[in-house]
Amino acid sequence: MVKKILLTLFIVVLVGWLSLLVVDYLNVKQNKDPKFCLKTETIEHSEHRKTKICIGIGYKVQHYYNDEQLTAAEIGPFFIADRYAE
Repeated sequence: MVKKILLTLFIVVLVGWLSLLVVDYLNVKQNKDPKFCLKTETIEHSEHRKTKICIGIGYKVQHYYNDEQLTAAEIGPFFIADRYAE
């Protein structure tokens, strides 16, 4: 009985996390800001380049800007590197 309850709880948590991930993924693909951020920050790399970072639960969303225009957006695991940091 306990195993069944734990399995059900695990499945509910997994489905909830996947729902958050899918919603943020779809927003990134439409060049919108993610909805579920635990922490946000903006990194200024130079006068013309910046990265806007949103950290979710187990994933990170990065929007790259050149001259205030969005040039790229990506979503991946929380340890992905910033392209502009090179």
